[in-house]
Amino acid sequence: LLAQSGRLAIAGLMLYYGSEYIVYTPSVFDLLLNAVALEIVISVDEILYAAMAPRRIQRMISNAAGVPLSPVRFRGVDVGACATALVVGALLTYFTVIEIVPQQRDFLSARDALCGGDLEFVTTTDGAGVP
Repeated sequence: LLAQSGRLAIAGLMLYYGSEYIVYTPSVFDLLLNAVALEIVISVDEILYAAMAPRRIQRMISNAAGVPLSPVRFRGVDVGACATALVVGALLTYFTVIEIVPQQRDFLSARDALCGGDLEFVTTTDGAGVP
């Protein structure tokens, strides 16, 4: 139970900080690069296991039978599936309302501050070609 709690805490932290990392990426190229970097961080344990665990142990673990679990049902509805849908919906709502919308508002106000107002101006250069 203690190990599962630790794994859940690490997964929750990875979800939160990974989402923050992705949400605050300004360009599409950097977004792709950050998403790949985040995938590497998430997969590093599996990569290390595949590279460092002996093949005999890997075969033994892959051939081990899993514990069969039947889904918990309440009045014919799968409780785990409903809980997953609710958690995903809540996380999407949180990141949209709390993270993405304020960032979009900041980008728009920065664009208006930099590009708004009188855009009809003239530039000139002097005899040496310096503006």
